[in-house]
Amino acid sequence: MTIQLPLDAGTAQKINKFVKYLLEQASPNSKEMLQFIGDKWEAAHANEVLLQSTVDGMVLKQQNSQRNRAKAHCGDARHLTVAEVNKKIQEREEKEREKAAKSERFQALKGRVQFAKAIWKDVLRMDLDVLTY
Repeated sequence: MTIQLPLDAGTAQKINKFVKYLLEQASPNSKEMLQFIGDKWEAAHANEVLLQSTVDGMVLKQQNSQRNRAKAHCGDARHLTVAEVNKKIQEREEKEREKAAKSERFQALKGRVQFAKAIWKDVLRMDLDVLTY
């Protein structure tokens, strides 16, 4: 009987030698008990491997599901570093400043245009001889 353990080779050999020694020195009743323990351990190990692969599959499925939901709402999901996030924030703030400056300039020019239109209306209401010498 050899026990397959997920251990390094040296440790597994030591355990296998010990089990072999126990089997050689044990009575027939004890051999049956050791065989029973080995069989139960192998079954438990198989169950552990099966459950671990199932859990890994479920985790992968959940991650894909989250990625697909994010993709549906936001496009492709990206993993950004802190530096990339800070760069994006600075770019967005710069665009907002430019937009605010354009809006402020537009409002200032709009006020001048309104003022010029008002003056022009007043000038047109006057007689033309006021404008000549």
